[in-house]
Amino acid sequence: MWRVETLLVKMAISPSSFRVWDAALTWLGEAFARVDKTQLKRELSIASVQSWVRLTYMADCAQQHDLAEELFHAVKTRHDSRPRVLRQTSGRQRFIAKYNLVDAIALSEIRV
Repeated sequence: MWRVETLLVKMAISPSSFRVWDAALTWLGEAFARVDKTQLKRELSIASVQSWVRLTYMADCAQQHDLAEELFHAVKTRHDSRPRVLRQTSGRQRFIAKYNLVDAIALSEIRV
């Protein structure tokens, strides 16, 4: 059975395999609002630093700033300096310095 935490972590682990990012922009805020933090961290325990950062950025874009900060502080202990890319095939992209991440999906366009 899929949980919202499982779906969000899968999106962060493999963003290019998630094909409907435009549709996700309409429900991502609500999904993060419903998340169980303990379960989310359990799902993330096997994820790479890049995936943690992507999920943190996704939460921040979904206006879940407290959760994003909590995840951001947790990932800083596992930090490496390589840029992360949250991508889908599109021409729009933006570098987010705080996360050292290239947003090629335009998650920052989310309206909650």
